[in-house]
Amino acid sequence: MELRSVTNDEYVRVERPNRTTLITIDLSASTTVDLKKKISDLFNIPEKSMQLYLQDVPQDRELKKLDDPVLLSAQGVSDGAAVLLVCLKDDGVWEDINSLIT
Repeated sequence: MELRSVTNDEYVRVERPNRTTLITIDLSASTTVDLKKKISDLFNIPEKSMQLYLQDVPQDRELKKLDDPVLLSAQGVSDGAAVLLVCLKDDGVWEDINSLIT
């Protein structure tokens, strides 16, 4: 597991449970930014190789795929309770992200 500071207030946890890399980002201090571009720049990966999911914690364990991550902060990220999960495609294979989250 790897912990990196994205900004002074955001932290990223990187996990590789199978061939899929999951990046967990604490959105408590986020503003509306292009998260795909930010993650792409941070990890030097193409934007087309990632899928973004939103998880409300602790109220909801269900992961919701984000079609427009740029609008994430405007879509009800409240009180720092949301976690963004970034699923990176490794070896051309997408894992079932819900099966990776326990």
